[in-house]
Amino acid sequence: MVTVDELLSMADGLKEASRYKEALHAYRKAVKLSSGSPKDLAYALKSVADTERMLGNFKNAIKYYGMAMYSAEDSGDTAGKMDASVGLGLSERAIGLWKDALKRILAAKEFYVENGDTQGKAFSLWAEAGVLRVKGDVDACIDRFRQSLELFQSLDDSSGVGYCLTGLGGAHRVAGLFDDSMQFYTKANELFGTLKDRFGLAYSYCGIGNAFRMKGDYKAGKTYLKKALSLYETIGDVVSSAYTLWSMAMSYTMEGRLALAWRYFERAGRRFKSTYDVRGMVYAGVGKVQVCCLDSKFGDYRGILRQALRRSDKYELAIEHCHCLYIDGIIRGVEADCYGKLGIACPGSGLPLNIP
Repeated sequence: MVTVDELLSMADGLKEASRYKEALHAYRKAVKLSSGSPKDLAYALKSVADTERMLGNFKNAIKYYGMAMYSAEDSGDTAGKMDASVGLGLSERAIGLWKDALKRILAAKEFYVENGDTQGKAFSLWAEAGVLRVKGDVDACIDRFRQSLELFQSLDDSSGVGYCLTGLGGAHRVAGLFDDSMQFYTKANELFGTLKDRFGLAYSYCGIGNAFRMKGDYKAGKTYLKKALSLYETIGDVVSSAYTLWSMAMSYTMEGRLALAWRYFERAGRRFKSTYDVRGMVYAGVGKVQVCCLDSKFGDYRGILRQALRRSDKYELAIEHCHCLYIDGIIRGVEADCYGKLGIACPGSGLPLNIP
């Protein structure tokens, strides 16, 4: 009979290989076998949560992170509790609860700093950067990614370095610095290729595709986006593939291939809805609004835009709310200088707007 340690080791290997569904099955088995050991149980529960999060099952992830935190506390493992808390914050961020996520992640970072845990500090800085991007504070986001990158480099943690590079690539794209974005994603892609990290490769392919899209090379962009989509489908990732589908839709919109764009926005929107990703739902909405405005046969844009505005306002998604306001302003002939207030580049002056 397989032991808990053997099962966890096997599951860790599957997760490292981006075989998330198989890893999840093994971790769930480990949870059942770990009932007599609070420490093993906490690790198994957190691992289930981590894997659910990677698959885009954020509600399940939140449930298991909570259980992992309770189990870690029960075993006196404060560091383990904080690790699970950061994961919980990442899941909360994904469903739009970025304020709760930021409080949780900052508390964990303080713990790591006080206890001299450089790995924990690096990871919490990376997590904080992602939340700040959702908040709309791009300058602070870039600063935290750079701090995290330096720490991961000092730890010789290649995976951590790779994910900081992708984070910097995304943040620089939002800031309008597309050449910098391309450089960060290309470096990350080379690193993930060496590590044979399929998820990292997919993520960086998507980033390179987006950089090409923002530079106006839609053909090259779609080539990389299709590479990303193929890997995501193999992995079983729902939420990252949704953003890739959305990027494909934006490329088709910019090319004037509106029927294809609509189809891809619809596919992306369904995946965002299934994962409760409100930020993604806003992006799908503003994409469809543009298609409707460019060709009225796709429907009336007004209801879609109202819903996107409400969602972005309710969850205080500053950048996404700005996209909504700016597109609404273009339609009504009213200037909305929200990009200037956020300190990021305006993505255009008319429809279609190439949203970064």
